[in-house]
Amino acid sequence: MPSPTSRPNGFVNVRAIGWAYEQRTGSPTAKAVLLALAKHVDDSGCCYPGQEQLAWLTEMSIRSVRRALLDMEAAGLLTRQQRHRPNGHRKSDLYRLNLDGPPDTVTGGPGDRGTERPPVTQARPPDTVSETTGQSVLAELTTEQTEEETDTPARDAFAEFWPIYPRKVGKRAAAKAFTAAVKRAPAEVILAGVRRYADDPNLPPEQFIPHPATWLQADRWDDPAEPARAGRDRPTREQDAASILATVAEIFPTAHPAPLALPGGSA
Repeated sequence: MPSPTSRPNGFVNVRAIGWAYEQRTGSPTAKAVLLALAKHVDDSGCCYPGQEQLAWLTEMSIRSVRRALLDMEAAGLLTRQQRHRPNGHRKSDLYRLNLDGPPDTVTGGPGDRGTERPPVTQARPPDTVSETTGQSVLAELTTEQTEEETDTPARDAFAEFWPIYPRKVGKRAAAKAFTAAVKRAPAEVILAGVRRYADDPNLPPEQFIPHPATWLQADRWDDPAEPARAGRDRPTREQDAASILATVAEIFPTAHPAPLALPGGSA
């Protein structure tokens, strides 16, 4: 599959959009996803939008987008290639619309008498049940793909967040809250905030520290430092006595009060 080329701002592959309109996809969902892909392809027919972006563009669930992509890939409308970061984690897939492949033999336009390809929903492989788990094989594949797609910078950042947070409870809920939080603030800001929070000398006892999910959901990374608690860093008796002497000297600058004996020492 060729590598995608950079697109100038405002570039639209008119041929790809026209081609997408002419294809028989078998469902409005698949048609909408195909058009969204066509809007993003470069002049070679390639693009790499994430499934979350496609779901936002088409106003559908990620599950519906994923199923439409599987349908169209099985029907030969597009081909897909996995992409990975240097650390091995998944990135969004690279899609290539088969503008010059078999799907072009069916235009679907008025008066076209070519061989009509059946709807792509008929081209799906039969769903079977796994002998080991009893779960739908397609459901297992979807679950695996979902887990791979969560291998994102957000997951890497959470792996850094978790050891820092001073109370280790509810890790799964915290991971979910962190994934939502990085959509509201950069991961670097959240990590800087949790470091300040963990290093705050005025942290309450652990049982009074909020759960990490609660902390994230409330955007607590922007909070100021904890207020000083009573009984912490209390002045010594000697410091109290010296403070009293200084206060007296300020109030009565010409007076000469009798020396004050400090505990454990001379005046």
